[in-house]
Amino acid sequence: MRTRTVAIARPLRAVYSLSLAIAVLCASGYCAAQRLSGVPPSCPVGSPTASEAVQPLLDGLLPDELNKAWQAKAPTTIDPYPQFDSSGQPVDKVIDGIPIPGICSADADAYCVLKGYALGCYSGHANVTLNSLTGLKDLQFTNALFTQYNLVDVAAHSDSGPYAGKLTDGVYAPDGHPSTDPEYAIVLPHSPGDPRAGIVVDLGASHPICGNGYACLSGPKLQADNDDTYELDYSSDGTNWTAYGQFQPCCSSGLQTRGIATITAGVHNPSFNARYVRVFPVSGGPTFAVAELQLWDTGSELISVGKSAVGPRPYQITSGSPPPNGHSSTDTQYAVVLSHEPGPAPALVVDLGATKSICGNGYDCLSGPKIQADNDDFYQLDYSTDGVNWTGYGQFPSCCDSKLQTRGISTITTGVNNPNFKARYLRVYANSGGSTFAVSQLELWDTSSKPIWVGAATYGPEPVVTNGEIPPDGTDYSDTRYATTLSPCRTNTASTCPTSTAQTAAQLFDLGAAFPIDHLVVQADQAHAYQIDYSADAASWKSLWAIPTVSGTHLQTRTSPKFSPQPSARYLRMYGTTGAVDSYAISAVQVFTGQANSPCASASGANTGENLACTYDGSFGFGIHSPFPVAFNLKQAQIVLVCQGIGPTGYIYGSYVQESATNRTCTDTLNVGARGGSGTPEADFCAGSCASGQPAALLSYVHLNGEDLGNATNPTASPQLQFFPATPSGIACSGDFSNEPDIPTLADQVVASAATDATQGLFDGLLDYQAKPNSLIPFPPPHPPTTPPTFSACSTIASEPPPPGPYPDNIAHVDGRATQVGTGATSAVLHIEGQFSTPPTLALGQTTVTVGGLLHELRGAGELVQADAATAFLPVTLQALPGSKPGNGLYATPPGAKPSMRVQISPIKGPGAQSGLMQFSIDVSGAAIAKPSRCVSGSAVANLDTSLFVLQAGATEPVWAHAIAQWQCDKAQLITSVGP
Repeated sequence: MRTRTVAIARPLRAVYSLSLAIAVLCASGYCAAQRLSGVPPSCPVGSPTASEAVQPLLDGLLPDELNKAWQAKAPTTIDPYPQFDSSGQPVDKVIDGIPIPGICSADADAYCVLKGYALGCYSGHANVTLNSLTGLKDLQFTNALFTQYNLVDVAAHSDSGPYAGKLTDGVYAPDGHPSTDPEYAIVLPHSPGDPRAGIVVDLGASHPICGNGYACLSGPKLQADNDDTYELDYSSDGTNWTAYGQFQPCCSSGLQTRGIATITAGVHNPSFNARYVRVFPVSGGPTFAVAELQLWDTGSELISVGKSAVGPRPYQITSGSPPPNGHSSTDTQYAVVLSHEPGPAPALVVDLGATKSICGNGYDCLSGPKIQADNDDFYQLDYSTDGVNWTGYGQFPSCCDSKLQTRGISTITTGVNNPNFKARYLRVYANSGGSTFAVSQLELWDTSSKPIWVGAATYGPEPVVTNGEIPPDGTDYSDTRYATTLSPCRTNTASTCPTSTAQTAAQLFDLGAAFPIDHLVVQADQAHAYQIDYSADAASWKSLWAIPTVSGTHLQTRTSPKFSPQPSARYLRMYGTTGAVDSYAISAVQVFTGQANSPCASASGANTGENLACTYDGSFGFGIHSPFPVAFNLKQAQIVLVCQGIGPTGYIYGSYVQESATNRTCTDTLNVGARGGSGTPEADFCAGSCASGQPAALLSYVHLNGEDLGNATNPTASPQLQFFPATPSGIACSGDFSNEPDIPTLADQVVASAATDATQGLFDGLLDYQAKPNSLIPFPPPHPPTTPPTFSACSTIASEPPPPGPYPDNIAHVDGRATQVGTGATSAVLHIEGQFSTPPTLALGQTTVTVGGLLHELRGAGELVQADAATAFLPVTLQALPGSKPGNGLYATPPGAKPSMRVQISPIKGPGAQSGLMQFSIDVSGAAIAKPSRCVSGSAVANLDTSLFVLQAGATEPVWAHAIAQWQCDKAQLITSVGP
């Protein structure tokens, strides 16, 4: 019985262009950058526009270069398509399960009922097998035309954070207000006396600052928690600081305003010159919090409002002084508590100051990266050489007992040591876990086994408004993971509002350089109106956009009109103008420009390593000569009807082939166009110009921008380049189709999609920037050509950093003995003693000791001293015990810890006391000590990194001690004695 009619064939024509399974080469997704390099993404003055830079490049690439490459490559890759197998037989392209919407007609239902399926027709699909598709080698590309560029959000990651603008927003809370209210105040880590726990304000230029209310309007004023003492320091360069004076405890409770205490009795506090000031807690109660710092110049002008303020930096993670494992994860003296938001938005970042070779494992260098963080969370480690483009390295797993716990990176590849890598910047953030995300230390060694994390610069978390993450519209405006609340500026008469119409303080945005602004996108509380102003110097402001209220609830997104002419701005400020005073909340401000040097959105990493001075990111159209003749072998085609009924145990189904054809040779004529059948095909590009005096520009990335060309699981996706049947009668096949009238239409649609598949794959393959030098991109190639071929890149003065030299041995003498080596027992004992040099100013009683290695066999068994056969013991950081003195330090693990460690450092006594050397002893008990692989293989001695430890006192330069010693293999013992 025939149930199908011509009407059923019509849906096939629509569906095959959408739902055939197509395998393509896909560009990698765009990964949000995090700019930390301190270099804003501005283009040099005189950089060409996108159209000026890109069109000449496209003219050079298409049609000539691409056509030549196509004619050389197509006969060996896609013509015929698919290619032959190793025996010379044609490979089949099998496409089964192609859905056929509309096949279930009344006739189809009747047919199924007749077959015993009471529920009638359920669905229909087609199965097609074809091979030997030929003709694609003759395809010819025509000229390309630049069509558009993608705009870049230069506000994202513009402030590496943490943002501390509430200290300089001009707003005082009512005196007595709770000091922990984030609407007004910034709560600081409880680290009295440590300037790193404070906030730094950049006044933008050096100013003569009023020190008192006698010669000028007022000395510095601070609103802060009432029962604390805070210090004010100043600097001209942000590096060298001078202590000025202290704000003493005062008054009642909560936030209270006060000035600097009298510095010299009977004398007015002096004025001083500074560009930078910092404020930090010296002593006080259980809460350190600051709300407002105001400064006047000697002309009595208020100069602090609206100035950049940052802090406190997450200095704890590179302090070199982590707490013992098991310490509270919410103690801000040691740990940085992150917002409970997985992903890189609240990441903490370390800047090593230069690109370094970093140890990835404990096999060929001392140790891979380690983290001390809340125990029940998973943390991700990424790395970067430029602070913009990030590569995921590995994950620190959850572990151990409770609270803060130290662990290393999980094995990245089974059976392989984690690789070493090169980086300047590293970032860490939580992927998942418990109710608290907190990090207290990130430990790193270079490939010469030198610890490189102590004292490294730290950043983050970024301000939520510019961290690149926009929550869904409707998110609660009070959710601090996503939004920040602007302080009301009219609740205290001492406050300074941004304008006469402002109801709140302003949040400042420093883009780092001036950019032409195309438009803005803002997400903020829907029931409030806001204003955004712009400025070149953060002093003189002009109105940019009055942001209206909108419908909906909580946080809602608004988009500004395009600005014409485009204003040029480095600074923006946003403040509330109308609405209820308690919920002026903003969660995102995006500033879009078409002229910036930033990662291309089309593919993360596409323009890294090219040293571009200005990047251009967008799409272009191109042509392909059509109609286009092809030939192919239709090996098999079926149209299948599926019936549904009810059986004893549930639904039952039956499939019936309605039409079938085999082994038909066909010719067809195809047209080619863009997605949806109209216009010209388009491709994405990433291009860039070089700095002045260098080659003008280059294409670093080209890719057809259809990543999923349509398949049964995603029937709505389609490619940018797509072949279509030229006419309903364009296909001609051998044999009689009088009993299979819909098979030619089916084959027509399938071969069009197969041609799309093959063409897109080769197009992207020829232009695959990751395949250089065997691709056309980057383009153009150098002239004259080089051997082996390379591709153009802008010149750079940067060079590959040299590998780290061997770690210097600064231990003058060492003796040691280890027992129960290689027995697997956790009752082994180790004693090491020796002599080393330290600076005479190092106060041992205020110093921590981090023991990173005791018996470490490079390219062998790694660190031999373990907690047990499966658990690492090192590194261990020890605090000075009570009774330690500046010249004599005693350090130990907590009572009951297993393994236990005790370290003592003291001056040499007797002969040699004048040498300046210190003597040390390290005792470990309750450990498991593995046997060196050299001893296992029969050697009498093993060279081991011995007693690598770090002394750290506050922010001073760390002191390292290290030796490589030969240890004698003596059954279950190791023995050494090196030096005089």
